[in-house]
Amino acid sequence: MSSARAPRVLVIIPAYNEEANIAAVARHVRDAGYDYLVVNDGSVDRTEGVCQEHHLNYVSLPVNMGIGGAVQTGHLYAYENGYDVDIQVDGDGQHDISYAPRLIEQIENGADLVIGSRFVSQSEGFQSTVLRRAGIKWLEKCIRHVTGLTITDSTSGFRASGKAAIALFAQSYPADYPEPESIVSAYRHGLDVVEVPVSMHERQGGKSSINAMKSIYYMIKVSLAIFIVGKSERKGRVAVSINPSRRAHRVRPLVFFFEIIQARLERKAAAQVLASVDGALLGAPCYAATLSRSRGLLSPVPSASRRHRNSSFYRNRCPGPGYVSPLRQS
Repeated sequence: MSSARAPRVLVIIPAYNEEANIAAVARHVRDAGYDYLVVNDGSVDRTEGVCQEHHLNYVSLPVNMGIGGAVQTGHLYAYENGYDVDIQVDGDGQHDISYAPRLIEQIENGADLVIGSRFVSQSEGFQSTVLRRAGIKWLEKCIRHVTGLTITDSTSGFRASGKAAIALFAQSYPADYPEPESIVSAYRHGLDVVEVPVSMHERQGGKSSINAMKSIYYMIKVSLAIFIVGKSERKGRVAVSINPSRRAHRVRPLVFFFEIIQARLERKAAAQVLASVDGALLGAPCYAATLSRSRGLLSPVPSASRRHRNSSFYRNRCPGPGYVSPLRQS
């Protein structure tokens, strides 16, 4: 990355039922001087209404795609608009945007994926529950076994991606609970993954979407994904440019059993949407391969240039008659 100018940074804020937190999170990011995009992942509360009331930059997915689909939508947006770095910040208020310069500094120093970790050094912030810390420790051992990397906080959603990682994740990203698997995927594609110490807060409001049953599913699915992806042949470094025809997520053998069940549920939900609305899924990159129609409604945030507005990404995903882009510009 050139040191002659400051990198262009986009903050991706995935949000599912975060009406209590999203306005404050977006305000802190905006006050810090970063471009941002809230990805409302099919929330059933007033998350979208709050975004409208506060004139936030946001886009709404018409069905819940899971954290993977929401984050990949942000990566696609960052890629198409030529950002040098994108930073994922959860919509629940746990992540402190004041630590973003630490992540960006590592990208400027040559790292491709930077994880904000609560455990790489002693931290006074929120450390999560004992049970979750035990799970994080297990995943640390799994990742070390297959990659040799020591990632102490693999489930952290506070992370920065450079251009190569943005290109990789815009093309292929795990569907759900993606954070640990994406680390292994980045390593297998020849990318440099590092951690930096950060502090985190407790959830500022609302309720986590991960319950006891989902935690069991999480550990089984993610552990399998880590071992199978990790044992695959390590590939050469990913190119910064990607083939648009390959952006759709492919159902990989490593999580076929889990994803085929989820894909059936998503297909049923999408069919209901398509039956009532003459449109289709925005971005929806994680499930484009399993759904019969895929057209987006994304338009650029204010900093995007006319060239990006006229790019094939937007031309191929323009809305039909009568549609208004769900992205509101501040």
